[in-house]
Amino acid sequence: MNDVADVRMLIGLAHRQARTILLVGLPIFLLSLVIVFSLTPRYTAQSLVLVDTSSKNLLDPDAATTNGLTDNSRVEGEVRIIQSDAVLLEAIRDGKLLSDPEFALNRFHDRLLSAAGLAANTPSGDAAPGEVLSAFKDAVRVRREGLTYLISVGVTSEDAEKAARLANLVTTVYIRKQVEAKVANTVSAGKILEHQVTAARDVLAQNERNLYLFVTSHGDLQAAGSLPQLRLADAQLGETASDAHRGSYGRGLSAEVLTQFYALQQSAQVARVQYQNLLTRLQDFEAQASLQVADSRVVSAALAPIEPSYPRKGLVLGIMAIVALGAGVGGALLREFSIGGFTSEDQVSAVLNVPLASVTPDQAGSEVEKPHGRGLSDTIISAPLSV
Repeated sequence: MNDVADVRMLIGLAHRQARTILLVGLPIFLLSLVIVFSLTPRYTAQSLVLVDTSSKNLLDPDAATTNGLTDNSRVEGEVRIIQSDAVLLEAIRDGKLLSDPEFALNRFHDRLLSAAGLAANTPSGDAAPGEVLSAFKDAVRVRREGLTYLISVGVTSEDAEKAARLANLVTTVYIRKQVEAKVANTVSAGKILEHQVTAARDVLAQNERNLYLFVTSHGDLQAAGSLPQLRLADAQLGETASDAHRGSYGRGLSAEVLTQFYALQQSAQVARVQYQNLLTRLQDFEAQASLQVADSRVVSAALAPIEPSYPRKGLVLGIMAIVALGAGVGGALLREFSIGGFTSEDQVSAVLNVPLASVTPDQAGSEVEKPHGRGLSDTIISAPLSV
């Protein structure tokens, strides 16, 4: 019964204060409507990038690829790289955003001056890239999709086509710089290897020179056979040089001379193998420098969005309608309980604490005050069945 009475009281309050609710809530909603439709819509386009954390070698495609134990940190690192100043500055230059009013005129007071028709303080020189970079950073959103290897790159702009173009530009610059970094690392390693090859060549030349001088300074070795013949015998018989020499050329030579000769020959052979290995690795590095591919690839290019991402008119207007209704009800409650007097039969009975027979409507004035109107007595005669 109390619930029914409470509902009846609320309905009666809404009926009595409907005008107050409208006068308070309707202006708030209309103001929100004007503000929402006066805001410049902004569009967000997103591209999707996949990070491949496996190691690849194009010179040996059959080699097994291994994944690192720190794949999560690798992907998080790629997110930070996309957001880095180096990538965004290159995207700004490629996209010619230094002269784009949307990013070059970003400060709030500059926008106010521009809207008022006054000249804004446009940054120049070294300050211009910094201003545009700050504005572009606010427009770029890069985040990892959960725990996957996918990274979404979003750019917000006042133009849908520009938003898609800039999102694809950021991913293109990121992948290009990734390849450039890998090529630079390979070239740097190749330069280090070039110094090692040069040093190994000098060592090989020195060993060959020592061997040649030793042979030419010992007539018994020249009588036993020339240096190429000694090496040819070693290669054809599949034996060590010392065994070949003992079998074919070692007659009449002292053990000391043979030992020195084969020690020099072995040193030259080791230097030759090291030089060949380093030279092969150097050639591999040179080939890898031209065969580098990015570890990341675009799996979904950004497309021009149809609906603006800001403002969300339906959501904003729905929230503001609730706020306006709440403000109107608050105003109605304030007016209901601030004007004084009784507003319901239950209130009269509760305050006076006496049995309530009936409530009659207010009939202000009398027949003297209203000669052509109706007073209380006229109402009794004209409406005998009223309260």
